Amino acid sequence: MAITRNIKTKKVIRTAGLMTGTSMDGLDISIADIGLSNNTADFNVIGTTSISYPSDLQFQIRQAVYGTRKNSSVLDRDLGIWYAEKLSEYLRSEFINNIELIGSHGQTIHHVSGQSTLQIGDPSFLAEKFNIPVISDFRTADIYAGGTGAPLMPRVDEWLFRNTDTAIITLNLGGIANVTLLPCINNGDVIGFDTGPGMALLDETFLVESKEGIDIGGELALEGNADKKLVNNWLKAAYFLELPPKSTGRDQFGINWLADHRQELGSLTIADQLATLSLFTAKSVF
Repeated sequence: MAITRNIKTKKVIRTAGLMTGTSMDGLDISIADIGLSNNTADFNVIGTTSISYPSDLQFQIRQAVYGTRKNSSVLDRDLGIWYAEKLSEYLRSEFINNIELIGSHGQTIHHVSGQSTLQIGDPSFLAEKFNIPVISDFRTADIYAGGTGAPLMPRVDEWLFRNTDTAIITLNLGGIANVTLLPCINNGDVIGFDTGPGMALLDETFLVESKEGIDIGGELALEGNADKKLVNNWLKAAYFLELPPKSTGRDQFGINWLADHRQELGSLTIADQLATLSLFTAKSVF
């Protein structure tokens, strides 16, 4: 298949963005007309949606993330096909035409800051189905450029929020939490980094109790009491003492972390565990 579209000279590009984050809960789609210049991006959002993973697909992704799935190449294919099908269905349902470019992050199943990263969801199926350029491997490209591979939000945060009058901090609480520090324009460099766990440890702990779903609204966590001493001890870990830039993932803050701290958590009720892990996330961000 040959893709001959020349979009470099276009002032506005109709783009589909596909994102599946470390929460591992589904696919976010955004369609926007984007115009780029050297220091900013103008955009007009055409439509957005979120599509939950089917339970069987989510289970397979969890297996791949935690190393209990022997063959991730089949999942890479299946997820790539699913992406292409869901994007096509959404575009048809909203009568959106003339997509010229697709950006697909893929589902992260491995990440070590600045060293290696792996996202699945083969983008070739998107390219084949839509016959337009598809950009992927964002994290790998960042590592090759000398970065840590994540987070990828700082550039977008800069376009959206940076101004001449007020310094701003943005926070993204996904499976992993990350911040972007935006000083006033011409008053310092933009800095972005992962602060540590977001919802990953909470979600994994809740799954032990419920077998599926999440603690919606933090209702169960609100019934518990946080163990501040445990949290203060956890915050002494090497990751929190590192200076940015830095990034992390479920490799570091996932079920393996929970297994390493099983004895400490085992003495707490499930509500107290969730309350304690909520405080851990909050303190690691702060």
